[in-house]
Amino acid sequence: MKLNEHKLSQALEQRLSGADFPEARQREVFNRIKGENGMKFKHTVALVCVVILTLALAGCALAAALGLFGQFGSRNSGSEPRLMKLDEAAVAMNESISLSAPETAAPAVQPQTLYDQLVARQYGRTFDLTLNQAYCDGNKLYYSYTLTTNALESGGGEGVPTGFDHWDMEELGKRYNEVWSVDGEGTNNAIIAALDAHESAWYARDTFSLGDGASLSDGTPLNILDSDQTFVDERTIQGYQEVELPDGLPQSDTLEIEMNVLYGTSVYHQDAQGVRWAHVAQPENRGILRVPFTVSRTGSTAALGGQARFAAYTVNISLLVSDVDISGKAVIACPEEWARAVNAFDTGISDFILDYQLIADGTPLPNQDGGIWIRKDGMLEIGLRYDLPQSLEALALRPSYAMAGQAEKEAVELSAQE
Repeated sequence: MKLNEHKLSQALEQRLSGADFPEARQREVFNRIKGENGMKFKHTVALVCVVILTLALAGCALAAALGLFGQFGSRNSGSEPRLMKLDEAAVAMNESISLSAPETAAPAVQPQTLYDQLVARQYGRTFDLTLNQAYCDGNKLYYSYTLTTNALESGGGEGVPTGFDHWDMEELGKRYNEVWSVDGEGTNNAIIAALDAHESAWYARDTFSLGDGASLSDGTPLNILDSDQTFVDERTIQGYQEVELPDGLPQSDTLEIEMNVLYGTSVYHQDAQGVRWAHVAQPENRGILRVPFTVSRTGSTAALGGQARFAAYTVNISLLVSDVDISGKAVIACPEEWARAVNAFDTGISDFILDYQLIADGTPLPNQDGGIWIRKDGMLEIGLRYDLPQSLEALALRPSYAMAGQAEKEAVELSAQE
């Protein structure tokens, strides 16, 4: 399994503690060019151009009418209902902050090694972070953003890069293209070409990203639950993140948060023994710029719950209904063999509840989360997230076993909780 740039960014942060058509619109273009209902007639080049231009303008109008949440939803069918509702509920902020890398300790002498050269070039980097939209319901915080940088440098050479006394990751017996990839086919191909050009070769490229998740102003981390991003161009990233707020957070109209801009240079070296990677950053701040924002709490939640006892287990379900979705967890006091089977993911040990469907007025809705694990206290916990149904009048959760499938008789009715 290859690690992409986003995965590398996640690993790095832990260590450091556009105009694409949606698929439906593409099909519409081809259907109009071919002719609907199998009708056969000749198309001039002018007609084809008119059709494509009309659809392109319609697509631009649609994108302009949507915020970033909606634009991501329009090209992600699995998340579309949630992101479209989020686009409607979110507050348009468009608040921008300009950032500069520290310059006080810039080297006074000419760097001698490649490592020193890469550190030196961090000092002139600048960034603009825009918080485009935000939605907070007291349980979760969602925000969309645009991040730009002034310049990105890249290049490679033959031999071992000088000044590197350790590597952050190493894959012996592997080639770069067997274990890693970065966003952008052109960039990825450039890395491969440079590393394959010599028996021993290196490649360095400047990087930047928004850190996964955020934190409160007192440093309390807000764990990330969901995210997506795309490169608008080489120097511009747009994306969104969803983070979880801690229990017991005092109620207030606003929330003070801190986001992190991560930057540095990724260096790859490949030879007959394998491939390795290192991250080069400024020593003063480890390549992290902390950015404060104030967001408003504009949403609210309502609690749903249900409990049931069966011969083999008991279950306690807690859910929150927001303007965006229904989310929560099912906690199951289960037999010991269930715990062993889940940990080993081996149904040869025992069958076990794998998932829950939401039954809304008779209509089943799939779980969009799917997380399942055994907690330290031995309880089985299943993460739950569902699209908002049309009605909240008659709701129940129906379990699905890993082997036996759905268990209609073990459905748990949900009711409003205080």
